Amino acid sequence: MRIQKLAEEYCKMFKEKKKGDGTDYICLKEDAPSELRDLVQNAHGNSFPDDFIYEQILICLCMIAEAEDEEELEEPSIEADIYNRDLLNWLSSSLTRHNYVDLAVRDYGHGLSIIDDIMAGQVQEKTDIYFNVLDSLKKIR
Repeated sequence: MRIQKLAEEYCKMFKEKKKGDGTDYICLKEDAPSELRDLVQNAHGNSFPDDFIYEQILICLCMIAEAEDEEELEEPSIEADIYNRDLLNWLSSSLTRHNYVDLAVRDYGHGLSIIDDIMAGQVQEKTDIYFNVLDSLKKIR
């Protein structure tokens, strides 16, 4: 399947770098093709460049590259982070992330705790990024 091969090639176009404070982040290599740059920009929507989104784009590309069939592509297994600290860092990393939590609560109701609500919001964002990446790949091929 061409989409998976393209995703596999695009996975190789990311690199890990360090910020001034020593934390790692994912970015595109300088020679990344313009179609991949457009995909990344599209996945960001109206937001500024965001470390979480870059990381998720790479994760999504790898998931797509490793998919065994069309069903797996259309029904990905997406999970929230398991550590509360990671979830709270995700939520606080952008002023608009609460919108994903609000959307998940509106669609599925409140979980047993606020952490469950945040998890649902994170899954919502990860899912949005995944299908955005998949749709972009389908248009590129």
